[in-house]
Amino acid sequence: MEYKLYHATWCPFCRGFAPEFKTIIPEGGEYLLDDMEDPLWVELDIEVVPTVIGYENGKEVKRIVAKPHIGIDSDEFKDWIKKE
Repeated sequence: MEYKLYHATWCPFCRGFAPEFKTIIPEGGEYLLDDMEDPLWVELDIEVVPTVIGYENGKEVKRIVAKPHIGIDSDEFKDWIKKE
């Protein structure tokens, strides 16, 4: 599984979560995408950051979206990764 983190440098929840993301995801699944001007954000309907999308064979298979004004809890993220 490949995991992509969509985040923004201005977002305090993203800045707090990005280091955790790097240590939690399985080896080889890391991508950080930080550009809210990217048309891909519109295509993927990214409205809240951070958002992590899991891909298999280039197709989205799961997604976790931060709770507004809270972010993504690391324990919740670990549980989300375990669910296939």
